[in-house]
Amino acid sequence: EALRAGNMESSYLQGISVSRIARDREGGYWIGTQQHGLFYCPDWNSGTQAQSPFLQGENVMAVVAGENRLYAGLGNGRIFEMEPAKQQITDISPPGVSFVAGLFYHHPTSTLGVAGTSLHFYRRGQWQIPKAGLPNHTATIFGGANFLSPASQPGQWLVASFAALSRLDARQGILLDCSNCVGDT
Repeated sequence: EALRAGNMESSYLQGISVSRIARDREGGYWIGTQQHGLFYCPDWNSGTQAQSPFLQGENVMAVVAGENRLYAGLGNGRIFEMEPAKQQITDISPPGVSFVAGLFYHHPTSTLGVAGTSLHFYRRGQWQIPKAGLPNHTATIFGGANFLSPASQPGQWLVASFAALSRLDARQGILLDCSNCVGDT
């Protein structure tokens, strides 16, 4: 109630650190927290929230809505695909990920992008790990990726890491170009 009334001194989820918020197709909000898993708020104006049965007690670092599904990434690198209507949760964690910085969903291609200790894409139940098209840049560019965004060209993504801003073709799984790389294309 305090949030709806504009009282920002009160806390919506008192004593809980919120890491991410995602809105689903029905307009509900999924709130990822660092200590208590996921919370669900069917309507922001209702002022009510309920703890989701999914991932209670987990450190949810990222949450994103996909097609009839919700994806959550944990601080320990595990990634879950959830179907709230069916009350189902599936661990879809890819190999080699020990930390998830962000999850990003591209609706036109139904592709889930994962940024973190490494870069992965999930589509049609399969994981794809991009390779650098430029010599000796895979670890530099994709290690420590913290943000992904679909680029204007179909199948291409922009990747922000601690080292560079890169563009890659997720369909082919290769790096096309990057800033701060010797021998940029």
